Amino acid sequence: MEDFITLKEEKESQFEKPKYLKLLPYVPVRVRVLDKMPYMAYKHYIPSASISVLCLGEECPICQRNTELIKNNPGVKYMNIKGLIPRQERYLVNVLNRTPVKVTSAGSIVYPNLEGEFPTSAESESLVGIEAKPLNQVEVLERGYELFSNLQILHKTTRNAANELVGLTNFDIVLIYPGGKKSPQANATAFMDEVNVPPESMYTLSAMGIQLTSAEMLKALSGVRLKDIFAARRESDTISDAEKTLEDASADVKSSVADIFATSYDEE
Repeated sequence: MEDFITLKEEKESQFEKPKYLKLLPYVPVRVRVLDKMPYMAYKHYIPSASISVLCLGEECPICQRNTELIKNNPGVKYMNIKGLIPRQERYLVNVLNRTPVKVTSAGSIVYPNLEGEFPTSAESESLVGIEAKPLNQVEVLERGYELFSNLQILHKTTRNAANELVGLTNFDIVLIYPGGKKSPQANATAFMDEVNVPPESMYTLSAMGIQLTSAEMLKALSGVRLKDIFAARRESDTISDAEKTLEDASADVKSSVADIFATSYDEE
């Protein structure tokens, strides 16, 4: 069986506001992976701006600054160099969120706890009479190497009743996030039913992420907020529809991104 972790290149860049899979501590989330392979992107998390941005490669001012910091701190361990902002490998994949949830009249989604139990109320509304149903929503799972290597193991070892390898896209997995800097744990389930999701419902993963210019990265490093950076683009009439959508989406993922990147650079 071919490796799941082998990366593919995506050419299309049609953009839409992404829905990122949010993982809360000790809240089990059941998903079906939809892509045959993940997409990998290099990113930097900028603490002063609380955002993650795509690395610009050879033109990246953050990488260039890192090189200078390493040169000016001989003998100091890489992760102990003050001001260093490492480049991280981030893996992305489309998933179908199949977690049974309850939805309030205002549209808020309520997840069960580890025992599968729901709270009796949410936002001053009783949940007792609300039936739990699978969310069935396409979202983007983004994490680091540790989780995706875990998915690779499931891909290479999970078999059906006939003892045949089935592949990661043919069974549900349950993700449990222990909180903090720890990586979520993935476990296979017995749900191996067929799932059909129209390609147009999936996200173009190569279009995910915030793309700044070198000059804008330097502004972000100095503490300039993302919305102010995009406002400056508007003034020069250079902002695109995709960038406007990214600005709108940034508030939705900002808190979860901060938890993901934090200060641990091996995984989250």
